[in-house]
Amino acid sequence: MSAKPAWPCAWVRLQNRLADGVLHREPWRGVTAPVAKTVTEKTAHVSGIEDELRQKLGLKVEIRVRGKDRGQLVLAFESNDDFERLLESLRK
Repeated sequence: MSAKPAWPCAWVRLQNRLADGVLHREPWRGVTAPVAKTVTEKTAHVSGIEDELRQKLGLKVEIRVRGKDRGQLVLAFESNDDFERLLESLRK
């Protein structure tokens, strides 16, 4: 049985980081350093799409490209009004 840290919340945070893939476990070594993520350089096309979405939505937009055909679209809002406006735009 492995020893748990004295602080239960620290144990939960560690477990969450392992589950999210931020840390990975090698059974013979225990917990190791954060996993490096492959980030692909943004092209002019991707930057142009970010700018277009910023203008149309009025929000901070970030496109994170990972690998050849993977990525994330991040839409940041600062208030509940921004969020409601975003939802209304997406539902159209």
